[in-house]
Amino acid sequence: PDFHAFPMLGSYFIRFNVTRGPCSDPRVRRALAMAVDKARLVARVTGSGEEPAAHLVPTITANYRRGPGQPHDPAAARALLAEAGFPGGRDFPTLD
Repeated sequence: PDFHAFPMLGSYFIRFNVTRGPCSDPRVRRALAMAVDKARLVARVTGSGEEPAAHLVPTITANYRRGPGQPHDPAAARALLAEAGFPGGRDFPTLD
């Protein structure tokens, strides 16, 4: 009776400079989004029962209808990186 769990409105995200470097290419940005296993990340890293976020707006936001978001799909991410000029991740620079 002394503990009540409830969802919170909040999202964690990583910001990239999309005006230069490899992240200026939308294929690279999409590949990065598809390469991250969000479910595993929240289960093993944050570990507080968060819902994996496919969008910046939390799902419990009133009247918010979300689309499908980017799935975790490493094979499609590799294909997008190859299209963007980084086959097999070759010559992909470090993101600082």
